[in-house]
Amino acid sequence: MIAFVARDQPTANELEKQSGGDDAIEVDRNFKYSKLWVVTLSDKKAVQITRQDFEINEFAWSPKGDELALVVAKSQRAEDSLLMSLVVVNRSTGEVVRTLSNNAAPISGLLRWSPDRSLITFLEGPPTKEFASWLALVPANGGPVRPLLKNYSGTVIAAEWTPDAKTLLAQSIEGTREALLSIDVAAGGAVKLTDVIQTIWEFSFSTNGQAIVYTAQTPESPSDIWVWTKAEQSRKITEFNPQTRSWQLGKAREVEWKNSKDGRTRRGIVISPPDYKAGRRYPTIVNTHPGDTAWWEGFHAKWWAWGQLLASRGYVVFLPNTRGVTGEGWQMHATIANWGGLAYQDLMDGVDYLVKEGIADPNRLGIGGWSNGGFMTEYAITRSTRFKAAVAQAAHSDFFSLYGTSYIGPGLRVVIPESPYYNRKAYDEASPVTLIRNCRTPTLLLHGINDRGVPVGQAYEFYTGLKDVGVETEMVVYPREGHNLQEYAHQLDVQRRVIAWFDKHLKP
Repeated sequence: MIAFVARDQPTANELEKQSGGDDAIEVDRNFKYSKLWVVTLSDKKAVQITRQDFEINEFAWSPKGDELALVVAKSQRAEDSLLMSLVVVNRSTGEVVRTLSNNAAPISGLLRWSPDRSLITFLEGPPTKEFASWLALVPANGGPVRPLLKNYSGTVIAAEWTPDAKTLLAQSIEGTREALLSIDVAAGGAVKLTDVIQTIWEFSFSTNGQAIVYTAQTPESPSDIWVWTKAEQSRKITEFNPQTRSWQLGKAREVEWKNSKDGRTRRGIVISPPDYKAGRRYPTIVNTHPGDTAWWEGFHAKWWAWGQLLASRGYVVFLPNTRGVTGEGWQMHATIANWGGLAYQDLMDGVDYLVKEGIADPNRLGIGGWSNGGFMTEYAITRSTRFKAAVAQAAHSDFFSLYGTSYIGPGLRVVIPESPYYNRKAYDEASPVTLIRNCRTPTLLLHGINDRGVPVGQAYEFYTGLKDVGVETEMVVYPREGHNLQEYAHQLDVQRRVIAWFDKHLKP
């Protein structure tokens, strides 16, 4: 049998109306919910299992095959998007037979049933629904949830049971690197098996209890397949991109500095140009991290990660892990919703460190990033005039309007409990657009027209404000694109514009 999720389809009457152009959409009504189905390979017949109106985020088979564990939200409404429950359904009836937790995190990938059917792993989050989670265990038949490695100063991103159901083999983020761990389920302790350099969102984890196959990269090459066994050190078994050996790449290294307000040690990556000479100051660009994704000591070459692209043009590229990133434990992860504040101080203190070390030219500083990185870019240039050029992609500039136009509005209420329609002060204080009158930095704005998380209106607001203030600005929107740019031509266009904008403003 194969289980899969499919959304309810339009009825015959709905299809008939749509074909005649009667396709008005009623907001928050007539949802098409996700349903769990099972197809039997012997007869190729698919049977619908669940009929409840809830949204399925993730599911996992029980070893016996008679039950499935599901992480679900009670509806499709935005206000329910963070209210996740872990339930068990009967495969034959589709009924929910047990609710195991009402504090499941809305992040998929770690729901696993132990081989002996006794336990289930999942990501648990705090009842306050902050942006944080930790690996947890719960008895499959019901009982108290037991966190695993809750005080671990890293972030577990993948875990699989060994056949004896006594150990979990896991992959985690630790600062600017990753690691493979062996977790003793009974004791709750972890042993590091090996360090990994790897990009987030590109891991592949497989094990039979004796070996681990995973993808990893080096600072000079994108991901390849590696193997770890108890009998030998990790070794690379593929060479998918041999051409990178001939490329003139920048050198990436980890750096540390301290936040000048709270004294906390911060870490990040500096990529120096291929012909870097110590003692010489270079034009330096801060590439701010997207979302909660920590920068890593690996291969930086994506449409949203401009490290090697800019280093090849003679720039030093600074990738600061400001507070709120993965890889520092769940309590620090929860500070991603700091919305500037100490995260901004982390960034500026990192820039000061590079200036003090004689690396960054203080008169030729640039800044740019995507998503949260775009927000941090706009936040920085409305609070400092030190940056001579900026690129903000898919950036949220106005939390008041974002609250009412985006599905991430409920997430804002986790941080600021009061609705902005009653008290917008906290929303305005965090919004870059509020202080746009202070901005003097030439700024390029890039945005997908169909972005639902950060609607394109956020870019138009900032663009209009920059024009009113008299700051040099350009804005480019991409048809058919959402928050993530998918079309290859658009990804290339972003990179060409990023290079041209920084070259224009940071080079003689």
